[in-house]
Amino acid sequence: FISDVVDQVGPSVVRIDTENHPAKGPSSKGDNNYSPPGSYIQQGQGSGLIFSSEGFIITNAHVVEGATKVKVVTLTDGRVYSCEVTGTDDIVDIAVLKIITPDDFPLTSNLNLPVAELGDSDQLKVGKIVVAVGSPGGLDNTVTMGIVSGRERSSMMVGVPHKLVNYIQTDAAINPGNSGGPLIDVESGQVIGINAAIRAHMEGTSFAIPINRVRDIMHDLSEGKEIRHGYLGCQLTTCTPNWARENNADIDSKSADRIPEVYGALVHKLYRKTSTHLGGLKEHDIIQRIGPETVRSASDASRLIDLATPGENIPFTVLRNGNERIISVKPKDM
Repeated sequence: FISDVVDQVGPSVVRIDTENHPAKGPSSKGDNNYSPPGSYIQQGQGSGLIFSSEGFIITNAHVVEGATKVKVVTLTDGRVYSCEVTGTDDIVDIAVLKIITPDDFPLTSNLNLPVAELGDSDQLKVGKIVVAVGSPGGLDNTVTMGIVSGRERSSMMVGVPHKLVNYIQTDAAINPGNSGGPLIDVESGQVIGINAAIRAHMEGTSFAIPINRVRDIMHDLSEGKEIRHGYLGCQLTTCTPNWARENNADIDSKSADRIPEVYGALVHKLYRKTSTHLGGLKEHDIIQRIGPETVRSASDASRLIDLATPGENIPFTVLRNGNERIISVKPKDM
């Protein structure tokens, strides 16, 4: 069963080899194309996923960071293509590459590229069996298996606070070489995440970027557009009726700390309580709508804030002291 899934998705997984040539400059003799003694070409490696028959590939931004040359090797038939980086988003750690077609195949559609099917990471459940595919250490088409150990692991929890991602946690082994490759739901055979090589200092713990988070930006990156991220400067926690009841039943919980038994995103902490862009948002508010969109989790709120146009006023519907309020919030540019 797992081998069938690998046969289905594996051909769309590629190995990415990069080169970073040292900067050249003038020598003491006036040679402007001079490399100092001891300089060498830095080489890197990662994995990627073909998501379009037009030759577009998803990978991690850090895989191609600083690269002056990118080469892609497909895993099943050994075809090798040069690529160009069409866009990167360091905040999410996603880059999109485009295959440069050879002269004898001017149209990318004629290359018969295998394309992966993307799933819906919002529907992913803890306990699902998943496989990660990639090229750790240059070992092409390496497959590791595990389960979904957790969802909505914030970048702060994972130890990368400079990112804007709520990660999928898995015990499938993800190493630097298969960073950028897919995390696949075995049951559906669909890609539900892009593996990220994050050192969590915990054995059996790996993380992937949810594919819905990638889908939000990958088409803009393929067109070379700059990705702007809305930012509030607050820490959010998912609020559910069960979670609220457990919190309220805590003997150490004060009456003032009682949380309404509703779905939403609880404002746990404001990093700058006096910031004018917050529009009166306060700690312990529960965000239930952003614009017309319903918010049922911290992940929902983070995604909508991130997609908001920085500097634009957006109505937030919040629950405060049992009363519903609408306040105007202006996300900043990350």
